[in-house]
Amino acid sequence: MMLSKKYQKIITIDPLVANGEPCIRGLPITVTEITNRVANQTPLTQILIEYPGLTIEDFKACMAFLADQPIGVYLHKLS
Repeated sequence: MMLSKKYQKIITIDPLVANGEPCIRGLPITVTEITNRVANQTPLTQILIEYPGLTIEDFKACMAFLADQPIGVYLHKLS
């Protein structure tokens, strides 16, 4: 999967990390985890507390990555 320049330095895909799910900076924090928190209306401040080391830029990269996906690709993963 080719990543957009908007987030290619933040969102990583490695088969050895989180079963190849898109992650943040190679950490086992997946885009799906963060977007699930947003879908469940968790405030950004709470997300940043729950995921130490996560930055606002990381959060923006998750949202940009999700926005670039075809409709429905990640919707089934949202709880």
